[in-house]
Formats: sequence, structure tokens, C-alpha cells
Amino acid sequence: MVRMIPQIISPDIKSNAEKKLFTKFRESESDETVVILHSLGVAEHCNNIFGEIDFVIICREGILCVEVKGGTVERSDAYWVFTNRYGKRETKLEGPFVQVQGNMHSLRTYLKKRLGNQSPIVRSQFASCVIMPDCDFTYEGIDIIRDVLFDHSFQWTLSDIIRRSFHYWRERCIRQHGFAGGTLTEQEILQTADLLRGDFRFVPSLKEFIDRAAQELCALTDEQYEVLGALGDNERTLVSGMAGTGKTLLATEQCRRAFWTGKSVLFLCYNHNIAQYIKSRLHGNL
Repeated sequence: MVRMIPQIISPDIKSNAEKKLFTKFRESESDETVVILHSLGVAEHCNNIFGEIDFVIICREGILCVEVKGGTVERSDAYWVFTNRYGKRETKLEGPFVQVQGNMHSLRTYLKKRLGNQSPIVRSQFASCVIMPDCDFTYEGIDIIRDVLFDHSFQWTLSDIIRRSFHYWRERCIRQHGFAGGTLTEQEILQTADLLRGDFRFVPSLKEFIDRAAQELCALTDEQYEVLGALGDNERTLVSGMAGTGKTLLATEQCRRAFWTGKSVLFLCYNHNIAQYIKSRLHGNL
């Protein structure tokens, strides 16, 4: 079972490549539990003030970070340039492979702080890959990892991405460190997803509700004073508003002011209770 979080892509996402991958991942099928997080923010990034991982794939093999580069991909004077279908250019000195590995290490560091170094989630295999779905990337270079690059020329699936990426990083860990990361159980997969993007709900305190209500009442009083000022400057004024917006209070105050300045007051209304209320405010002198 493949589960996308969120299940619907945000309308704020402008990248056509991310949209295509989101749909492709969501429609993928698997006999094992796979949770995919889209656009995961990383507050404590190892290189940047704030980072963002395009996709995080959590599965039995471990945790995979995915960097997506759509449109035209080029490098000029050591700078990487990415141009989307709208012609918008994005220039970075850091290449996509360095970028996604920074995200991977930042994610592992965060989990280590939360769970401890001995957690099976922290000790699982971490991996990363770069997907360029719109172009055929044939360049060979010292900073290009072909084994974890998926471009337009390769008709890959979600299972292909998982299999190839984890195979590369496990082999590399064994060569460099003599061991590889472990795998995740279904419970650990769900625990990781909940830790990285769990549901929550916090409600304001009672004091906050009271303070907000007081502010709203003060704002309404200010508006009423503005209307009362208009009533004093005009012989005739039409005041309209929904039920509960304070029309009766305005009428009452205007009657009270007119009465205490010696004017004769006639208040016409359909509701008997309102008439009695106005009369009581003027001490029966209406």
C-alpha cells in the first residue's frame, strides 16, 4: 500500500515536474507499506537556514530523500541553472546531488536528536536520489552519481527508484564503513511518518478567547461611534446591517443624546420589546 501525505498536492506548487511525480507516486502500487511525504520542511538544516525535501519515501528498505529538477538543466561558470516551462530561471552554486545529500544528513540528524542514536529508525538505511523527469541528462562528472539519477530516458517506477537508490547507498556504506543500515518494520515506517508529519490540534486558551472577544467588542464600539458622528452631521441617515450588528444600540444612543439636549424624540419600531427597552433607557420620557 502506498500512502501519500498529503493526498492532494497543494495549489501553491508551481513545478510541473513535482506535480507529475506526485500523481505517479500516488497511483503506484506496492504489496508493502510505503509512506511518501511531499514537500517536507527541514528547520534544522546542516547547510542552510531552512531546507525543503521534495519527497521523502519511507519504506521497508529505509528512508529515501528525493530531489526533483524539472525543465531545462544546465551548468554555467560553476553555477547550476534550472529553467521551468514558464521560462523562470533558478541559479544555484550547489548541485542537486549535493543538495539532496545535505537534506538526507539533516533529516537523519533531526531523527537522531528526537529518538537517540540507538533507535532502529536512526540506524536504518538512509538514501537519496535525483529525478529529472523532463530531460535526458547525459553529462558525466565527478559530482554526478549516475546510479541514483533518474531522467527522462529511463522509464522508471516507484519500485525502481527504491530498489536502485537503496542498493547504491547500501553498497557504498559497506565499502566505506564496513556495514549498512537496517530495514524498517511497518510499525517503524508509520512511526517515522507520524514523527515527521503527524496530525495535531491545539486550541487557544480561555483567556485568549476572552481577550479576542474584548478586542472585537472594542472594534465594534469604534465603528458605532463613527456612525453616531455621521448621525450628528446629517439630518437624515440610513443605517443598515445584519441582525446583531448593533443597530438598536445606535438608535438608542441617538435617542438618548437627542432627548438630553431638549429635543422631542419619536422612535418608531415594529417590535414591542425594543420599544420598551428604548423607553427604559430614557427613564420613561419617550
